[in-house]
Amino acid sequence: MNVLLHGLDAVLLFWVLLRATGYIGRRATGAGLFALASHQRRSVVWIAERKNVLSMLFFLLALAAYRWYAVRPRIGRYLLGRVPVVLG
Repeated sequence: MNVLLHGLDAVLLFWVLLRATGYIGRRATGAGLFALASHQRRSVVWIAERKNVLSMLFFLLALAAYRWYAVRPRIGRYLLGRVPVVLG
């Protein structure tokens, strides 16, 4: 489960960075380095460290929701951006 969550984190990081900058190659390199980084190994392998993988997932979801809100501010988009923060 942790491996799947970490893979989802890497894909979500790529998507967030791509939406923020528009450069595919640089963002793929950054997301790839995140996915293969040795400091993440402990969080992926140990079940007790699932909180780190989940907190990264909710952080990236909140970041994506905030960017969506910042492009066109609406109250519904703002409230949707609060959901990952409350769940995390």
